[in-house]
Amino acid sequence: MHYPWHHVHITLPDRTEAAAWHSAHTPAHRVAATPRSENLYIGPNLLQIQGEAVATAPEHGRVARIGIGVPDVGDVVEHMLARGGRLRHADGDATVVEDAWGTCLELVERPSPGYTHVAVECHDPGALAAWYERMLGGIRGDCAWDRQRTLVVFDTMALTFEQRDTFKPETGIIDHYGWYTEDLDVAYSELSNLGVSFPVAPRQFGKVRLAFMHDPVGIWIELLEAEGKRIEKP
Repeated sequence: MHYPWHHVHITLPDRTEAAAWHSAHTPAHRVAATPRSENLYIGPNLLQIQGEAVATAPEHGRVARIGIGVPDVGDVVEHMLARGGRLRHADGDATVVEDAWGTCLELVERPSPGYTHVAVECHDPGALAAWYERMLGGIRGDCAWDRQRTLVVFDTMALTFEQRDTFKPETGIIDHYGWYTEDLDVAYSELSNLGVSFPVAPRQFGKVRLAFMHDPVGIWIELLEAEGKRIEKP
């Protein structure tokens, strides 16, 4: 089964102000908010900003950074730093900047803007990458900006996996990420039979149906069945 990417969710105390900052200082396009979320797109990929956490803290890994591809990293970084961003790391291929609330954004050079990847830190990157390949249908690739990472590619997004030895379980700003499914009940049955744990079983949530599962390090993953089982991206 190959699941299409849906979103990454961050939790910030003032989601409206945060959405305005991201739409002004990254290539993100802000669309209509829902009762719980501010919603931003770069290309087909969605960033949701909510005011309350959904997931519990993973014990053996963490979602560390959200990747953004831009044609001119230096120009975007300069713009961010002038408006409350903080430089965390810079080398020839990637630059990490915190937004005004501490969300780590990893900027990489790309011809066209886009949310490009989500960076995951864990004890065993190879094993966790293999789990995402098997359970969600990702395809192993090469990480062009960091050869030490393991890359798994989905339809419009990639995950990168890198080694980290120690973790302090804590709820982070990057709360969880999610994929579409055309049939949530089938996905729930198939993944449960493969031993995947679901802290939240399939349920109706407004016009959509959703469920949450754990990956092996405790990161929460949302599976979402849209209204009418339609999978639509901008």
